[in-house]
Amino acid sequence: MSSPSDVLVRGSGLVKHYPTREPGLRGAKGAIKAVDGVDLHLARGECLALVGESGCGKSTLASLLTHLEPPTGGSIEVNGSRWGKDRRTDRQIRRQIQIVLQDPYSALNPRMTIEQILTEPLRIHSDLVPARDHSRRVTELLEMVGLNDSHRHRYPHEFSGGQRQRICIARALAVTPRILVCDEPLSALDVSVQGQILELFRDLRERLGLSYVFISHDLAVVRSIADRVAVMYLGRIVEQGPTEEIYERPRHPYTRALLSSAPVTDPAVRETRERIVLTGEVPSPANPPSGCAFRTRCWLATDECATTVPVLEPVFQGHEAACLLLGDH
Repeated sequence: MSSPSDVLVRGSGLVKHYPTREPGLRGAKGAIKAVDGVDLHLARGECLALVGESGCGKSTLASLLTHLEPPTGGSIEVNGSRWGKDRRTDRQIRRQIQIVLQDPYSALNPRMTIEQILTEPLRIHSDLVPARDHSRRVTELLEMVGLNDSHRHRYPHEFSGGQRQRICIARALAVTPRILVCDEPLSALDVSVQGQILELFRDLRERLGLSYVFISHDLAVVRSIADRVAVMYLGRIVEQGPTEEIYERPRHPYTRALLSSAPVTDPAVRETRERIVLTGEVPSPANPPSGCAFRTRCWLATDECATTVPVLEPVFQGHEAACLLLGDH
């Protein structure tokens, strides 16, 4: 476990509910519980991966960590400072934590050149780099992500998807952050390009000492880059721990099902491993099941699972799972 001095990001009791309204009626009638009580931390130099099915709350959690959206409840501290305390504090935190979005095609302003895109954060945080050095800093950023300096005068539409994602990474690095939140940064790219961008993330982490929150559907990618993994289901973390511990000894039934669905290239392993096929649909976050949210799809569920909400409990050193039946499987 990380000591308090090593923790760069700490989220406590994070909640994000979106009110829903009935057509023609006044007032909120309910809420979509996108994130529903999440505690997490990110240590200095660490890569924490968030995994789970679409709609489980991963991207919403990324938006909360970077304060693109304010939480409905709970708090987030970045390097000891709390998001939302005041504008001055938020501005200081913004320099330390940046986000790389999923779709590089819509993340860049088509009317701006690459130089303008990379200079914009330097103008906003004007005390970081003097205006006379902006051009030099743009050159540094382009070289850092493997692009030629001559690209600075081009527009986003003149680049491939992989090149655009490199530009998005360069923009995130412009203010010298300590943490990058990467929200599915590879999913919109060709397979041949994904490996190059993943290698870039590894290189930047080593060279710049960055810490990552890395969101991905690709479990093979997660295993290759993450130090710890947090598994999300319907707005909550149901299991978390060191990567190899989670992959080799998953304890929550959902984690076991998730890992069993990942493609395996080795025929011998593919023939012998347990394949778990979940039945039913993912419940709506607007009307989650009582008790354990996974119970409606869990083959181990008991009557107690319908009445008691499980909490994360230690399984092994640094490994936690939220299941009432931990001792039974």
